[in-house]
Amino acid sequence: HRFQDALNVLNRMSARNAQWYYLSAMANMGLGNNILAKDHAAQAVNMEPNNLQYRQLLNQLSWNSQRYQSNPYGGNYANGGNTCSTGNMCCDLWMLDTLCECMGGDLCSCM
Repeated sequence: HRFQDALNVLNRMSARNAQWYYLSAMANMGLGNNILAKDHAAQAVNMEPNNLQYRQLLNQLSWNSQRYQSNPYGGNYANGGNTCSTGNMCCDLWMLDTLCECMGGDLCSCM
């Protein structure tokens, strides 16, 4: 979990191959620099398209990005979403189930 130290070492290296971009993506992800992490993971995949480890990281970063940007209600968690959303899908579903129970049904019958 010494991501900043890892980036410091990586940034001193002049040779930037696919492994360098992969490791940089991992370190940046650990620091929360998800946009740069995704860019570097994409570069690693572009340089070595058959490397499954690189592809898995890019897929993970892409999925996390999509999950953050939209929610199943059509709102946008990143921008506050719709006014009846907490920003946490699990919490929203729990609240919906609770409200439906108050109205005499369960989640399945309310939807």
